[in-house]
Amino acid sequence: MKNSTKNIKNLNNNEEIANAFDHLTPPNYPIAYKAGKWFFCGLPFFVTEDVLVPRVDTEILVRAVQEYIESQTQSQKFPSKIEGWMPRADGVFEILDLCTGSGCIAVALTSKGFTNVTAVDICEKALAVASKNAETNNVNVNFIQSDLFKNIKTRFDIIVTNPPYIKTNEIGIHDKSILCEPRKALDGGADGLDIYRRIINEAPNYLNAHGQIFLEIGDVRQAEQVKTLLQNGGFHDIQIIKDRVVIARNVSDEAIPIRTHKAGTEQCTKN
Repeated sequence: MKNSTKNIKNLNNNEEIANAFDHLTPPNYPIAYKAGKWFFCGLPFFVTEDVLVPRVDTEILVRAVQEYIESQTQSQKFPSKIEGWMPRADGVFEILDLCTGSGCIAVALTSKGFTNVTAVDICEKALAVASKNAETNNVNVNFIQSDLFKNIKTRFDIIVTNPPYIKTNEIGIHDKSILCEPRKALDGGADGLDIYRRIINEAPNYLNAHGQIFLEIGDVRQAEQVKTLLQNGGFHDIQIIKDRVVIARNVSDEAIPIRTHKAGTEQCTKN
Protein backbone atom coordinates (compact mmCIF):
# COMPACT_ATOMS: atom_id res chain seq x y z
CA MET A 1 0.00 0.00 0.00
CA LYS A 2 2.77 2.41 0.91
CA ASN A 3 4.47 1.92 -2.46
CA SER A 4 1.20 2.35 -4.40
CA THR A 5 0.37 5.53 -2.50
CA LYS A 6 3.85 6.92 -3.13
CA ASN A 7 3.50 6.35 -6.87
CA ILE A 8 -0.08 7.59 -7.26
CA LYS A 9 1.14 10.75 -9.00
CA ASN A 10 2.70 8.57 -11.67
CA LEU A 11 -0.57 6.82 -12.53
CA ASN A 12 -1.89 8.42 -15.70
CA ASN A 13 -5.30 6.84 -16.29
CA ASN A 14 -8.06 4.91 -14.52
CA GLU A 15 -6.84 1.55 -15.79
CA GLU A 16 -3.47 2.12 -14.15
CA ILE A 17 -5.16 3.21 -10.92
CA ALA A 18 -7.39 0.13 -10.95
CA ASN A 19 -4.44 -2.19 -11.52
CA ALA A 20 -2.47 -0.58 -8.70
CA PHE A 21 -5.25 -0.49 -6.10
CA ASP A 22 -7.63 -3.34 -6.97
CA HIS A 23 -5.95 -5.86 -4.64
CA LEU A 24 -5.94 -3.27 -1.83
CA THR A 25 -9.62 -2.34 -2.11
CA PRO A 26 -12.38 -4.12 -0.13
CA PRO A 27 -15.22 -5.70 -2.14
CA ASN A 28 -17.87 -3.21 -3.30
CA TYR A 29 -15.72 -0.24 -2.29
CA PRO A 30 -14.85 2.24 -5.06
CA ILE A 31 -11.21 1.97 -6.09
CA ALA A 32 -11.18 5.72 -6.68
CA TYR A 33 -11.80 6.33 -2.97
CA LYS A 34 -9.00 3.98 -2.01
CA ALA A 35 -6.62 5.69 -4.41
CA GLY A 36 -7.95 9.19 -3.79
CA LYS A 37 -7.58 9.91 -7.50
CA TRP A 38 -9.62 9.30 -10.64
CA PHE A 39 -9.48 10.59 -14.21
CA PHE A 40 -12.32 12.34 -16.04
CA CYS A 41 -12.09 13.76 -19.58
CA GLY A 42 -8.36 13.00 -19.40
CA LEU A 43 -7.87 15.15 -16.30
CA PRO A 44 -6.86 13.98 -12.80
CA PHE A 45 -9.38 14.49 -9.99
CA PHE A 46 -9.03 14.20 -6.25
CA VAL A 47 -11.98 12.22 -4.85
CA THR A 48 -13.21 11.47 -1.35
CA GLU A 49 -16.33 9.92 0.12
CA ASP A 50 -17.84 13.43 0.15
CA VAL A 51 -18.41 13.29 -3.62
CA LEU A 52 -19.40 10.78 -6.27
CA VAL A 53 -16.70 9.16 -8.34
CA PRO A 54 -16.78 10.83 -11.82
CA ARG A 55 -18.29 8.48 -14.42
CA VAL A 56 -17.50 7.98 -18.08
CA ASP A 57 -21.19 8.56 -18.90
CA THR A 58 -20.86 12.12 -17.62
CA GLU A 59 -18.20 12.76 -20.25
CA ILE A 60 -21.04 12.53 -22.79
CA LEU A 61 -22.63 15.49 -21.01
CA VAL A 62 -19.41 17.53 -21.20
CA ARG A 63 -18.98 16.72 -24.89
CA ALA A 64 -22.58 17.73 -25.60
CA VAL A 65 -21.99 21.17 -24.05
CA GLN A 66 -18.67 21.55 -25.86
CA GLU A 67 -20.15 20.64 -29.23
CA TYR A 68 -23.10 22.96 -28.68
CA ILE A 69 -20.78 25.90 -27.98
CA GLU A 70 -18.67 25.07 -31.02
CA SER A 71 -21.82 24.94 -33.14
CA GLN A 72 -22.76 28.44 -32.00
CA THR A 73 -19.35 30.01 -32.38
CA GLN A 74 -18.14 28.21 -35.50
CA SER A 75 -21.42 27.23 -37.21
CA GLN A 76 -20.51 23.57 -36.78
CA LYS A 77 -22.92 20.66 -36.53
CA PHE A 78 -24.95 19.60 -33.46
CA PRO A 79 -27.23 21.05 -32.59
CA SER A 80 -28.41 23.33 -35.37
CA LYS A 81 -27.58 26.99 -34.87
CA ILE A 82 -30.38 29.04 -33.33
CA GLU A 83 -31.16 32.00 -35.55
CA GLY A 84 -30.96 35.36 -33.89
CA TRP A 85 -29.07 34.28 -30.79
CA MET A 86 -25.40 34.29 -29.90
CA PRO A 87 -23.59 34.70 -26.61
CA ARG A 88 -22.11 38.01 -25.52
CA ALA A 89 -20.17 40.06 -28.06
CA ASP A 90 -16.88 38.73 -26.69
CA GLY A 91 -17.94 35.17 -27.52
CA VAL A 92 -17.87 34.00 -23.91
CA PHE A 93 -20.64 31.73 -22.68
CA GLU A 94 -21.83 32.01 -19.10
CA ILE A 95 -22.20 28.46 -17.77
CA LEU A 96 -23.81 27.23 -14.54
CA ASP A 97 -23.01 23.73 -13.26
CA LEU A 98 -25.57 22.56 -10.68
CA CYS A 99 -24.78 19.76 -8.20
CA THR A 100 -21.08 20.08 -9.03
CA GLY A 101 -19.78 17.57 -6.45
CA SER A 102 -16.13 16.90 -7.34
CA GLY A 103 -16.31 19.74 -9.86
CA CYS A 104 -15.53 17.38 -12.73
CA ILE A 105 -17.99 18.98 -15.18
CA ALA A 106 -17.04 22.57 -14.34
CA VAL A 107 -13.30 21.86 -14.37
CA ALA A 108 -13.46 19.88 -17.61
CA LEU A 109 -15.42 22.63 -19.37
CA THR A 110 -13.14 25.37 -18.06
CA SER A 111 -10.07 23.41 -19.19
CA LYS A 112 -11.48 23.53 -22.73
CA GLY A 113 -11.43 27.31 -22.71
CA PHE A 114 -14.98 28.02 -21.52
CA THR A 115 -13.74 30.42 -18.91
CA ASN A 116 -16.94 31.78 -17.35
CA VAL A 117 -18.12 28.75 -15.39
CA THR A 118 -19.98 28.95 -12.07
CA ALA A 119 -20.38 25.72 -10.10
CA VAL A 120 -22.89 25.18 -7.30
CA ASP A 121 -23.20 22.67 -4.51
CA ILE A 122 -24.89 22.87 -1.13
CA CYS A 123 -22.23 20.80 0.63
CA GLU A 124 -19.20 22.63 1.95
CA LYS A 125 -17.04 19.49 1.94
CA ALA A 126 -17.91 18.81 -1.70
CA LEU A 127 -16.98 22.37 -2.65
CA ALA A 128 -13.63 21.94 -0.90
CA VAL A 129 -12.95 18.89 -3.08
CA ALA A 130 -14.09 20.76 -6.20
CA SER A 131 -11.90 23.76 -5.38
CA LYS A 132 -8.90 21.50 -4.94
CA ASN A 133 -9.58 19.93 -8.34
CA ALA A 134 -9.79 23.34 -10.01
CA GLU A 135 -6.46 24.28 -8.44
CA THR A 136 -4.86 20.95 -9.43
CA ASN A 137 -5.91 21.45 -13.04
CA ASN A 138 -4.95 25.15 -13.11
CA VAL A 139 -8.41 26.49 -13.96
CA ASN A 140 -10.57 29.21 -12.45
CA VAL A 141 -14.13 28.28 -11.51
CA ASN A 142 -16.53 30.42 -9.49
CA PHE A 143 -17.77 28.10 -6.73
CA ILE A 144 -20.92 29.00 -4.78
CA GLN A 145 -22.46 27.13 -1.88
CA SER A 146 -26.16 26.96 -2.70
CA ASP A 147 -29.17 24.67 -2.70
CA LEU A 148 -29.57 24.62 -6.48
CA PHE A 149 -30.56 28.18 -7.50
CA LYS A 150 -31.09 29.57 -4.01
CA ASN A 151 -27.97 31.77 -3.91
CA ILE A 152 -27.76 32.45 -7.65
CA LYS A 153 -28.38 36.10 -8.56
CA THR A 154 -27.70 36.20 -12.29
CA ARG A 155 -28.53 34.43 -15.56
CA PHE A 156 -26.59 32.09 -17.79
CA ASP A 157 -26.36 31.01 -21.40
CA ILE A 158 -26.07 27.35 -20.37
CA ILE A 159 -27.15 25.34 -17.36
CA VAL A 160 -25.59 21.89 -17.09
CA THR A 161 -26.31 19.33 -14.39
CA ASN A 162 -25.93 15.71 -13.39
CA PRO A 163 -28.52 15.62 -10.59
CA PRO A 164 -29.48 12.73 -8.29
CA TYR A 165 -31.70 10.47 -10.42
CA ILE A 166 -31.88 6.99 -8.87
CA LYS A 167 -35.20 5.91 -7.37
CA THR A 168 -34.96 5.73 -3.59
CA ASN A 169 -35.83 2.04 -3.43
CA GLU A 170 -33.36 1.13 -6.20
CA ILE A 171 -30.18 2.59 -4.72
CA GLY A 172 -27.55 -0.14 -4.56
CA ILE A 173 -29.68 -2.84 -6.18
CA HIS A 174 -27.61 -3.09 -9.36
CA ASP A 175 -24.30 -1.79 -8.02
CA LYS A 176 -23.41 -2.31 -4.36
CA SER A 177 -20.40 0.03 -4.58
CA ILE A 178 -22.61 3.11 -4.80
CA LEU A 179 -23.76 2.45 -1.25
CA CYS A 180 -20.36 3.88 -0.24
CA GLU A 181 -21.08 7.14 -2.09
CA PRO A 182 -23.05 10.14 -0.78
CA ARG A 183 -26.71 9.19 -0.70
CA LYS A 184 -27.87 12.74 -1.40
CA ALA A 185 -25.92 12.58 -4.63
CA LEU A 186 -27.88 9.50 -5.70
CA ASP A 187 -31.41 9.75 -4.32
CA GLY A 188 -33.84 11.21 -6.82
CA GLY A 189 -36.93 10.43 -4.77
CA ALA A 190 -39.64 7.84 -5.26
CA ASP A 191 -39.63 8.10 -9.07
CA GLY A 192 -36.11 9.46 -9.53
CA LEU A 193 -37.42 12.77 -10.86
CA ASP A 194 -37.65 15.00 -7.77
CA ILE A 195 -34.58 17.11 -8.54
CA TYR A 196 -35.34 17.31 -12.25
CA ARG A 197 -38.71 18.84 -11.37
CA ARG A 198 -37.09 21.48 -9.17
CA ILE A 199 -34.43 22.35 -11.73
CA ILE A 200 -36.79 22.48 -14.70
CA ASN A 201 -39.29 24.59 -12.77
CA GLU A 202 -36.68 27.19 -11.77
CA ALA A 203 -34.30 27.10 -14.74
CA PRO A 204 -36.18 29.61 -16.97
CA ASN A 205 -35.60 32.25 -14.29
CA TYR A 206 -31.83 31.80 -14.58
CA LEU A 207 -31.39 31.29 -18.31
CA ASN A 208 -30.80 34.05 -20.82
CA ALA A 209 -33.10 34.28 -23.82
CA HIS A 210 -32.66 31.11 -25.90
CA GLY A 211 -30.37 29.68 -23.22
CA GLN A 212 -29.84 25.92 -23.18
CA ILE A 213 -30.18 23.36 -20.41
CA PHE A 214 -28.22 20.08 -20.44
CA LEU A 215 -29.29 17.30 -18.07
CA GLU A 216 -27.71 13.91 -17.57
CA ILE A 217 -30.22 11.10 -17.11
CA GLY A 218 -30.05 7.45 -16.07
CA ASP A 219 -31.51 5.62 -19.06
CA VAL A 220 -33.79 5.93 -22.08
CA ARG A 221 -36.94 5.51 -19.96
CA GLN A 222 -35.92 8.40 -17.74
CA ALA A 223 -34.92 10.42 -20.79
CA GLU A 224 -38.51 10.30 -22.03
CA GLN A 225 -39.82 11.27 -18.60
CA VAL A 226 -37.47 14.25 -18.39
CA LYS A 227 -38.40 15.21 -21.95
CA THR A 228 -42.05 15.34 -20.88
CA LEU A 229 -41.18 17.51 -17.88
CA LEU A 230 -39.32 19.90 -20.19
CA GLN A 231 -42.22 20.02 -22.64
CA ASN A 232 -44.64 20.76 -19.82
CA GLY A 233 -42.26 23.47 -18.65
CA GLY A 234 -42.40 25.14 -22.06
CA PHE A 235 -38.90 24.28 -23.26
CA HIS A 236 -38.29 23.96 -27.00
CA ASP A 237 -36.02 21.94 -29.34
CA ILE A 238 -35.66 19.02 -26.94
CA GLN A 239 -33.09 16.40 -27.92
CA ILE A 240 -31.94 13.12 -26.36
CA ILE A 241 -28.27 12.30 -26.87
CA LYS A 242 -27.11 8.67 -26.59
CA ASP A 243 -29.84 7.95 -24.02
CA ARG A 244 -27.74 9.78 -21.42
CA VAL A 245 -28.26 13.50 -21.99
CA VAL A 246 -31.36 15.63 -22.58
CA ILE A 247 -30.91 19.15 -23.90
CA ALA A 248 -33.52 21.84 -24.46
CA ARG A 249 -33.87 25.55 -25.28
CA ASN A 250 -35.36 28.10 -22.93
CA VAL A 251 -39.06 28.78 -23.41
CA SER A 252 -38.74 32.53 -23.79
CA ASP A 253 -37.24 34.85 -26.37
CA GLU A 254 -36.69 37.23 -23.48
CA ALA A 255 -35.17 36.42 -20.11
CA ILE A 256 -37.79 36.05 -17.38
CA PRO A 257 -37.18 38.28 -14.34
CA ILE A 258 -35.49 36.35 -11.54
CA ARG A 259 -38.01 35.37 -8.89
CA THR A 260 -37.47 34.90 -5.18
CA HIS A 261 -36.27 31.35 -4.65
CA LYS A 262 -38.63 28.94 -2.94
CA ALA A 263 -37.06 26.66 -0.37
CA GLY A 264 -36.84 22.98 -1.19
CA THR A 265 -35.12 19.78 -0.21
CA GLU A 266 -31.36 20.27 -0.14
CA GLN A 267 -29.40 18.29 -2.70
CA CYS A 268 -25.69 18.10 -3.32
CA THR A 269 -22.47 16.29 -4.25
CA LYS A 270 -23.55 14.73 -7.51
CA ASN A 271 -20.25 14.37 -9.38
